[in-house]
Amino acid sequence: MSLLWHLRLTLVAVFLGRVDANLLSSPAELTKYIYDFVIVGAGTAGSVLANRLTEDPNISVLVVEAGGSDEGVVGLECPFLAPTLPGTEADWNYTTVVQGGLGGRSIGYPRGHVLGGSSSISYMQTSIGKGQRSSSATAYLHPVQQRSNLDILIATHVTKIIPSSSSNSGHANLVFDAVEVAQSTLGKHYQIHATKEVILSAGTIGTPQILLLSGIGPKAAVDKLGIPSLVDLPDVGQHLADHPFLTVYYHVNTTKTYDDILRNSTLFNDELEKWIKSHRGPLTIPAGNTQIFLKLPAESSAYKQYGDPSSGPNAANLHIVWGDEFGSITTIPQPPTGHFITAFTAVFSPLSRGSVSLQSVDPFIQPLIDPRVYTNGYDIEAMVQAIKEIQDNTRSMIWDGFVIGLYGLEDGMTDEELATYARKNSITYDHPVGTARMSPLAADWGVVDPKLLVKKTLGLRVVDASVFCILLLNAQQTWSKRPMD
Repeated sequence: MSLLWHLRLTLVAVFLGRVDANLLSSPAELTKYIYDFVIVGAGTAGSVLANRLTEDPNISVLVVEAGGSDEGVVGLECPFLAPTLPGTEADWNYTTVVQGGLGGRSIGYPRGHVLGGSSSISYMQTSIGKGQRSSSATAYLHPVQQRSNLDILIATHVTKIIPSSSSNSGHANLVFDAVEVAQSTLGKHYQIHATKEVILSAGTIGTPQILLLSGIGPKAAVDKLGIPSLVDLPDVGQHLADHPFLTVYYHVNTTKTYDDILRNSTLFNDELEKWIKSHRGPLTIPAGNTQIFLKLPAESSAYKQYGDPSSGPNAANLHIVWGDEFGSITTIPQPPTGHFITAFTAVFSPLSRGSVSLQSVDPFIQPLIDPRVYTNGYDIEAMVQAIKEIQDNTRSMIWDGFVIGLYGLEDGMTDEELATYARKNSITYDHPVGTARMSPLAADWGVVDPKLLVKKTLGLRVVDASVFCILLLNAQQTWSKRPMD
């Protein structure tokens, strides 16, 4: 059993055993079922919204989170342990449908299933302070969770959004003023009402799933599953975008990497004990510690055929993060010996677009996630160019005597061979956006208007990354403050 797998089992045990007395763990514990605002999801956006809305003591807010508490879970706090979180109870454990662009593979699709959402399980290179990881929950939710006008309900799914009893199906502005929640398919279902708004912050996967289960989305898709179509919005669940992600490994002439810690459980436990006591030592560093943003060369064939999809003439097309270890987070296992560095590589502005759709009317069955990785030719050409840029960089004199050679790749491979390697070993960067994209108020496409209100509805808003039309790398917590301004 690998050390990382052992850690995953340990983290699951810790996570399941933790219940915070100041959080509600069942809908039956609620003392009321009417609030001003009901926020669905205590993730990157939902935690910020809860903080800002409850600044007014006259406004009551309920946050409903499907996952558990993050407090006291070492794996969520220690920067070095980020790669151990997928596959634990802190993860939704989604998998994609088979990806033709990845050689017929289905890949894992980690999303946060815990307070703080995906901000709690991301690598968070830019949000680590004093040796400890920070998330939307630690920064925004926990500091205010004792406010008397805020309730936080964990381990509870929102199964659908419910229209007002006074609304007529098919009305141009159908009013939604309640959610249905449950903790299992066969368990008791509760209705909770919002006098002002229901705010969906369930993320790029969860938000379209809940909308579709509620009859909001492409009419043909919901009709097919026997769900009454309430609001016909064809864009719900469409236009899923994410960064293709690949690791490039180099065998290096040094022992000053993290490989020994990853292989040796005794050494790891010693360092973990040091981190728990003092938040010092090597475990204060995440998997990657040096970020590089690159523009494709002006003569790139990708530009000639597809144009430049970046946001401007000086905007990056590629994102590379160097790590001082064998970062075994794609398909290649860590070698039993040797020391390595890893170039974690992503296409920054991919053109491939996928979808999220329902495979069942049961809200406890995961949706069909199809990112359609590498289905646009630009993306695979850009990734091939990224590999070549990394190889060119490591041939410079500064690497002499340090880099021994590539691992898993060979110098001199053709573009076709590099593309085959990328398709065989890539995953995604887990920064999905676009499944409830924003559009101009009068546009006949999109899901939400510029104020993030769901089109053709009243009382229903979406505030999460699903509304983004383009991919971002960071700053989602900062953006989440904007709807409150």
